[in-house]
Amino acid sequence: MSIKKILAVIPTFNRKDLVELTSAYLRRIPFDPGRFSFLISDDCSDEYGLTFLQAAYSALPNATFMKTSRNAGPVGHVWSLLRLFVGGEHDKVLILDSDLIVHESCLRCIDDFESELVSSLYNSCFHETVEEHEGYCTKADIGWAGALIDKGVVREMFRRHGSRPFDDWALCDFAKRARLTIKASRPSAIEHIGVSGMNNAAPDQFDHSIDFPRDYIDEATRNYFLRNRGFDLLQCLESKPDRPPGADALNVFRIATPKNV
Repeated sequence: MSIKKILAVIPTFNRKDLVELTSAYLRRIPFDPGRFSFLISDDCSDEYGLTFLQAAYSALPNATFMKTSRNAGPVGHVWSLLRLFVGGEHDKVLILDSDLIVHESCLRCIDDFESELVSSLYNSCFHETVEEHEGYCTKADIGWAGALIDKGVVREMFRRHGSRPFDDWALCDFAKRARLTIKASRPSAIEHIGVSGMNNAAPDQFDHSIDFPRDYIDEATRNYFLRNRGFDLLQCLESKPDRPPGADALNVFRIATPKNV
């Protein structure tokens, strides 16, 4: 059986300093150019242009760069990248937000999840763990960050929602209705270090992994947080925040998901 080809999409919007940090982690990983392609898409940033992104990500295999003609917002931007994926030749899409540290173990995790329709490389503390197993856990839901999704599932999402942009909660709703098991890497192959989103307004509400290897976070990343954010990243990652009450609290974009007919 042939190995499934992966399109990794990286949506970016401003946060130049974080892009510099996280792209360096990606450049360490020996992605197979026969299997992986990267699509880096900028949503009309005013902090940098494509030249900066090309310098940050051009070492990645089969890298393509694009910039939206107007800001689509986080939901619309990811939706547009999924639409491009469905029309392409790849079998799975991997969503890598620009504020994620990706561990080299991601390659093994992608192999382990080869037959899964919906999975994630990110074991987030903000998403409920259902069961723990050796090398993975099952989740009640996941976000876009680190999601690894089969083309058949994405195609079905477009069939159901048509031209209406859908978010990660719509994906999880579909997975539940279809009785799909959602597996996540254990330990997490991804760490989330963005601190400017609505889920990260303060260090005590920091959406981070449960078990990402802390020694993989380099000194440059830690110094960045001490200098620009005023707190120690590693110390913050040691404490798991309380899960916000209710699924709606996790819908950080506050988008009403259309009901399936």
